[in-house]
Amino acid sequence: MMVSKMAGCAAAIALVASGLGLGTVGAQASVPQASVPQASVPQASVPRASVPQPVATFGPAVATASFTDALAAYNAASAAYASVLADSTAGNQARQAAFQVVRASYNALVRAADATRRAADQAFRAAVAAAKDAKKAAFGAASSAQAKNDALNAFAAALTSATSARDAAFAAIVLPAPPAAPAQGSKSGAGAGAGGSGGSGGSKPDKTPKPSSGN
Repeated sequence: MMVSKMAGCAAAIALVASGLGLGTVGAQASVPQASVPQASVPQASVPRASVPQPVATFGPAVATASFTDALAAYNAASAAYASVLADSTAGNQARQAAFQVVRASYNALVRAADATRRAADQAFRAAVAAAKDAKKAAFGAASSAQAKNDALNAFAAALTSATSARDAAFAAIVLPAPPAAPAQGSKSGAGAGAGGSGGSGGSKPDKTPKPSSGN
């Protein structure tokens, strides 16, 4: 009797649950998880900055003209300066303007001479270093006394050649006398040449740099 009542209650409960859409009692309701699509966030494409690579520079930042070109430019400026000094109608302002030009040209010539000397000295040092490396390599590969003697002779010849080239480069650098400042208060060009000693005692002191001696 009791069993039939319990069975009837269970059936009634099952009927109610079915009507409510809950399924059978004791069964866990399957709740579907909402499928939330993840937003596709595009990554910003940031181009990498193009950083220029440093360029190695050698020698002075300002290019120096060759000694030959600088000498030709100075000779032209010196001739123009002499022409102004020889002009009896040229005033002090014109003389000073011409002197500033020839002095700047002479300063450029001195810089070119110094640069040429440095280049010749660097070439000499590089040639000596190469000769030493060649002698060392020849000694390492030499299998006889004659081979070592030949290496020594080659080294001596290389030193002689490098020295001759450097001395010839130095000898080709001949600087003229620096230009003298024009005399003040006189329109005569006498006694005040482009490379002369100036005129009267009223001339300004010469600030032209003196050429340096060779190494």
